[in-house]
Amino acid sequence: MDESSLKKGFKVNYASLTPIYSQLAQYLKLQIKTGALKAGEKMMPEETICKVTNISRSTVRQAISILVEQGQLTRYRGKGTFISEQKFQRHLNHLYNFTGDMTAMGITPSSRTLKQEVLDVSGTDIPEKLEMADGQTKVFHLVRIRMADRQPVLIEDTCIPYYLCQGIETRDFENASLYETLKNNYNLTPYKAVESLQGIIIPAKEQKILKCGSNTVGYRITRTARLSSDLVYEYTVSITRADLCAYQFQLSSAPAEKSNSFVMLKHTAG
Repeated sequence: MDESSLKKGFKVNYASLTPIYSQLAQYLKLQIKTGALKAGEKMMPEETICKVTNISRSTVRQAISILVEQGQLTRYRGKGTFISEQKFQRHLNHLYNFTGDMTAMGITPSSRTLKQEVLDVSGTDIPEKLEMADGQTKVFHLVRIRMADRQPVLIEDTCIPYYLCQGIETRDFENASLYETLKNNYNLTPYKAVESLQGIIIPAKEQKILKCGSNTVGYRITRTARLSSDLVYEYTVSITRADLCAYQFQLSSAPAEKSNSFVMLKHTAG
């Protein structure tokens, strides 16, 4: 985006209740999303934006600061402000699901199924993870690549006690939401979940699937979800590309039992 494009494309709406700095921030954010401002490019200097738009320096600085806080722009001391590599933000302060989160951000979600099967998990730790009763050994096992605008973002490996969802293996989860299917066809709705998040170097096998480099940093997230009856009905392990996905945590002074999600950050020595 050059000065001419900015002058033609951005007009202050003085009749709007939206502050001018917010109007400018929204416009620049749209230019980043559409590719007019590309990742890695240096942002136009604030003085130039002031001159072209006839907006005060403090207003322009406020708009730029908003985009820095949102991760759209990155400031480097002595070098200037640059367009950031864009990441998909996921909020961990609610019982999120990939399809809903991506759709809410205006991103097109899609999935590719790697495994979809009824699996006997006797002799593994899965029955313990799912707190299954003695004698129950079958789970519905679903492994999917989750994509945002056709770009692989994460791999999800999910196990659900099969007695809760018999026949679910015939569903098409490349075109249907797992949570919506569980809710609409089996009356299974998540009430609360416990998650742990660990920073990792993505393993070689997952690197190929996610089409990333050999030293790509990622997250390993495990989720145990429960129904309102406190029955465990889902255990999921996901591997997520950290270069494409950022997680946002909402913290408060409210007692822990009032929170609807819990995230444990695991630190490893060395």
